[in-house]
Amino acid sequence: MPITTVRDSDHLTAELTSAGKKLSVLDFTAKWCGPCQMISPEFDRLSEKHSGTKFFKVDVDECSDVAQEYDVRSMPTFVFVKDSKEVERFSGANTEKLEALILKHGTGEKFSGSGYTLSGESTGASSDGLGGWIGSLVNSVTGSSASATSASNKNHEEEEMNQNYEQQARDIFPVDKEVPTCKMQIRLMDGKKITVTMNNTQKVDQLREYITVARPAYEDLPFVFVTGHPPKVIEDESLSLESANLANAVVVLQLKK
Repeated sequence: MPITTVRDSDHLTAELTSAGKKLSVLDFTAKWCGPCQMISPEFDRLSEKHSGTKFFKVDVDECSDVAQEYDVRSMPTFVFVKDSKEVERFSGANTEKLEALILKHGTGEKFSGSGYTLSGESTGASSDGLGGWIGSLVNSVTGSSASATSASNKNHEEEEMNQNYEQQARDIFPVDKEVPTCKMQIRLMDGKKITVTMNNTQKVDQLREYITVARPAYEDLPFVFVTGHPPKVIEDESLSLESANLANAVVVLQLKK
């Protein structure tokens, strides 16, 4: 089924109302988001595979009202909707989980190809019969297996690439063992986390540089550091990590408003 590009909140509301009990999957994405672009072809493929489900793309920059309405804080985020009500969501470029949740909530889908007899011959008839169901099941199993293998390979390649980038960041910002150090858990906007070790005396702007090396997709991204309870945005990045209360803290990256 073709993917619908959401124009605004009213457009999406009308589409979800029209979909009724049919499952709708909303992909909250952004052009500058590396993981979003990585999973985009998989989202396109799933839209063709699962014809009984409606697929939507929501650009968070062009449809900020929709992103705010659904309280989207990281990309990509996938929201699953039935009867105009959210039934589940998750964040991150995880193809296997995406398809698993489509299968979980998208009940009632039928196989749209020709049926097959138990002998394997095509009947050319509707797939509502036993032969068609078996043909559909075989195609589904083999397709899911290939998809899982492909996704696993992509995840492995991405993990290896990120490890290389993180090593480059550590090489650029080495830790002086003679000076007190701290560890920070950085929560990225794609839902993933990285642990950064730096000296307490290093600056917040150096942490920014570290992150853009470790995750090049963030280089041109207007993000801010948020930490503490209640959450506080670090405005002065010339401060040391210790002075900004980032030392040994959980630090969340958010888009600058």
